[in-house]
Amino acid sequence: LVKYSPDAIFIIASNPVDILTYVTWKISGLPKHRVIGSGTNLDSARFRYLLSEKLSVAATSCHG
Repeated sequence: LVKYSPDAIFIIASNPVDILTYVTWKISGLPKHRVIGSGTNLDSARFRYLLSEKLSVAATSCHG
């Protein structure tokens, strides 16, 4: 992909995100600021959604 799109920014949103982000960074040869992993952000969003469903409140009302 880097060969055909040298200015690409990779966003990794698959588990295990930390390992996949690291491997993508190493294999791609891109600078580390152009390979981004969703980290726990995606897991937190899912958890907020589940809490909001269980408690019958808006997901935006769930903070931690």
